[in-house]
Amino acid sequence: MQNVNRIIEDISVLLEAHYISNNIRADLVLEPDLPKVLCDGNQLKQVIVNVVMNSIDAMQGRKVRMLKIITGYDQDNVYIRVEDTGAGMTGEQMQKIFHPFYTTKENGTGLGLSVCYSIIENHHGKINVSSQLDKGTQFEIVLPRFN
Repeated sequence: MQNVNRIIEDISVLLEAHYISNNIRADLVLEPDLPKVLCDGNQLKQVIVNVVMNSIDAMQGRKVRMLKIITGYDQDNVYIRVEDTGAGMTGEQMQKIFHPFYTTKENGTGLGLSVCYSIIENHHGKINVSSQLDKGTQFEIVLPRFN
């Protein structure tokens, strides 16, 4: 069983230098009574770090650079939302981002989000994305809560 809030706090400490060097304001909005999830903590860290690093990249050149990581839950699931004020994506890009080898980055492999998708699926969860051009992107990772 994993404490998702603790994983996010640990990641945020590791990513603090990236936030500072990229002039990003990062806020954590963590549900204090968040139920635990049954997952591989290292794999969940890999997913969250990948999504956050993509958000950091998406905010390059933007005037407002805000990143928010939010946790919450409902009757069945725990969710983690990563919201950014990056460039956003088109509908076509959103349909392809989880496909292996699809990338919009000059030096990207196109494997990061594909691997993330597989990890979350293997944990019986879902990863969703919504985005608006010039406004930002929101990733939501949904995992079954441990009862």
